[in-house]
Amino acid sequence: ASHPSSHPSASSRMPHPIVPSALVLQKGHNYGKDHRVRINGQGPTPSIVGPPAVMALVMAGQPAAGSPREEFIEYLHAAKEEQAAKKEEERAAKKGERAAKKDEERAAKKD
Repeated sequence: ASHPSSHPSASSRMPHPIVPSALVLQKGHNYGKDHRVRINGQGPTPSIVGPPAVMALVMAGQPAAGSPREEFIEYLHAAKEEQAAKKEEERAAKKGERAAKKDEERAAKKD
């Protein structure tokens, strides 16, 4: 007589619930000034840190709930690149202002 094995089959064990991907907002980065947005779930995930106003926009623009994780990853990478580009522009603008100030100072000394 074949007796049923005492341990339950693999399929009847509780499967890990698959949490739909979503962005998670974490507060209090950079001495509480900045917020961080990352993708929920296990594994290495890209994250982006920035001012609360910007992070709110990132959260608002995220892919629809239930979208594949890859979409969230691509979205965050794009958001990071956008932030980096903005920072570069700001840096360049500041450098330009500094240079302009120096020129003015030089011009003033000539008088």
